[in-house]
Amino acid sequence: MRATLAVTQLTSGEQLVSLLTAETLVFAVFGLSLTFGESRMAKVNRVSTERAIAISAAAITSFLAAGAAVAWWHIYVDHWPSAFGIWFPVAILALGIVALPLFAWGVLYALLRKPKSGSVVVPG
Repeated sequence: MRATLAVTQLTSGEQLVSLLTAETLVFAVFGLSLTFGESRMAKVNRVSTERAIAISAAAITSFLAAGAAVAWWHIYVDHWPSAFGIWFPVAILALGIVALPLFAWGVLYALLRKPKSGSVVVPG
């Protein structure tokens, strides 16, 4: 007997919901990676591991956001709603799709840049 795999196609709405859910979960990993060094369980300072996890999470969040943006475009651009009460939430959803990766990369940029000359570094 040969097993067959039924292939189902997700609608654009299902794709959007799935990608936004995944984007949010990976962003949570990004947030957790920023606190990894503060954990009492981390007995060895693993700054490079934290950095690698944070960069990976930011990159994956960006790819997921790109997929969500494509699904959003497919759903809404051809059939742009005319009523403010409908198009405004749709526009805010688009803002939310791009906000997480932009925030993640902004935080990483701020954390990874070298301190400016004359700045005070507080030991942690």
